[in-house]
Amino acid sequence: MKISPTLTALALACSLTMGTTAKAGFIGTLCWDLISDAFTDILVIDITKTGNNFLLNGKMETANYVLPAVGNASSNVDGNIRLMLQMTNSTNFFGGHIHCVVDATLNPESLVGPASFDCGSGAFTLRDVTLKPAPCPEGF
Repeated sequence: MKISPTLTALALACSLTMGTTAKAGFIGTLCWDLISDAFTDILVIDITKTGNNFLLNGKMETANYVLPAVGNASSNVDGNIRLMLQMTNSTNFFGGHIHCVVDATLNPESLVGPASFDCGSGAFTLRDVTLKPAPCPEGF
């Protein structure tokens, strides 16, 4: 089931602020642009609520590769959303590094925030990245 990014963002933000009183289950699919000078990746993530946490399952994709992704999102003590995704890479695109991580702190209302992207070292580690909700690609 495809849900609009706005409704999914609203459900995620509301659920994080309500804690364990929010109903568990599938919330929807949300997409983020990974914005930097070096990359034009998009994250396509299914969000499922379990207790106080959110399980994240999806992929990061560009025209050059698709990386399967799993992770978690939860509310930080400062009220922001902490998001972590772990990805594996079976291509040579990242210099042979097989593990990639996205770590972000998102505003609970806009779901926009600073992130780091790490796929090894050197050119594949970015600390000045922004995650921003985006339309999901056609066919997902």
